[in-house]
Amino acid sequence: MCNCVILEDILMELRRLRRRLFGYKKVDVFDFISEVDEKAAEVVAEKEREIEELKARIAELEADRDAVVSVLKLAEKTAKELVDAAREQADNMRREAETEIAEKQKACDTVIAEKKKACEEELEAMKKNCDVELTEKKSTVNREIDIKRKAIKNYYETENKKIDRIKNEVERMRKASMDAIQSFERQLREVERMSENSSSYLETAENHSQTDSVPEVFADAERDIPVHIIESISE
Repeated sequence: MCNCVILEDILMELRRLRRRLFGYKKVDVFDFISEVDEKAAEVVAEKEREIEELKARIAELEADRDAVVSVLKLAEKTAKELVDAAREQADNMRREAETEIAEKQKACDTVIAEKKKACEEELEAMKKNCDVELTEKKSTVNREIDIKRKAIKNYYETENKKIDRIKNEVERMRKASMDAIQSFERQLREVERMSENSSSYLETAENHSQTDSVPEVFADAERDIPVHIIESISE
């Protein structure tokens, strides 16, 4: 009865190992194998204990030699069969466990290889996307730099044109100022000349004040003397 319980426990442990869905731990497998060995050893020990009990029983029945020999042979045969059966069962369980472990190891290796390949492909795709994005960003930055460079160039060209226009305007105003000054100086000299002529005209007018005729020297007075001077003389 005890042997059946031990074997049933071993079978339950084996079924539990088979029911695992994915992967395994080597520690668990080694523990299981060790447990199988221990339980097999317990079975062997139990059988050996039974053999010892049978031997003790045989010793008690030594009076009946033939019966004892017959019982002993039967006991040895039974014990050997039980031990061999237990060992064979343990070996079969170990082989099944090793086979299942190898299959799971192969399945794990396959899954790992697939995951590795998928990760490598994803990494390569991410790298390509990064390269494309980097190229686009570089192109965008270069376009922005080119636009800003052109804007700055246009700004400086516009400002230079403004400066040139201001310089030209200043030059024009300077020239106009010089022309105005020169014109003023000419007018001033003309006024001085006319002032000198006016003095001469006045002196001549005083000398001929007793006559009714207009001296020849006053023939062009209106041309040479300003109107307000002529009016002053008339008064």
